[in-house]
Amino acid sequence: MTASWMLARLERDTAAHHAAAEADLFAVLDDPTFAGYRRFLAAVYQFEYAVEARLVCVEALPIRFVMSLLKSGALCADLHALGIDAAAHDVFARPLELPRFADGHEALGWLYVVQRNTLHHASLYRALAPRLRSPMQSAARYLTFLARNVHERWHELGGLLDRAAATPQLALRMCEAADAAFTAQHRCYAREPARRAVRA
Repeated sequence: MTASWMLARLERDTAAHHAAAEADLFAVLDDPTFAGYRRFLAAVYQFEYAVEARLVCVEALPIRFVMSLLKSGALCADLHALGIDAAAHDVFARPLELPRFADGHEALGWLYVVQRNTLHHASLYRALAPRLRSPMQSAARYLTFLARNVHERWHELGGLLDRAAATPQLALRMCEAADAAFTAQHRCYAREPARRAVRA
């Protein structure tokens, strides 16, 4: 497939966030336990559900494509399979400001950030599977959600971004929205209890 110029620009313009975003995602490996994995899923659910709840309301986005990417259901199923403990309830109890999208261009910037995480899910699953055999058998829907077509969906997103970036101003707005999304995601994940304990 033809490479997306807008994906390339987003990767370049948000590069300062990438190391932190990947460290946040893989921080679960610092506490590869049943409880640690459950806390990880709860933190991801709190953030991604908030984003997805807004994305489905943006009329400018193609609903079929957006619906094919929604992972909140898989996260919820994984959490129920593991059981919701007090630590997960504590995560859900934290206030989280829902993102606000002025239009489809801002929404696409946030969608880019959430979808970028999926490019690392296979590696994270492979790292966790030997450590958490039982949980991975019953609660890996989220990490394997797009296992068969993650790169196809990524290229589809690139095409959507390219078409939406009709002017330099619109391209810049998507980059600014992605910057805000990375910041919000890090703020949510970095306060996860296990992550704080590792840093202490």
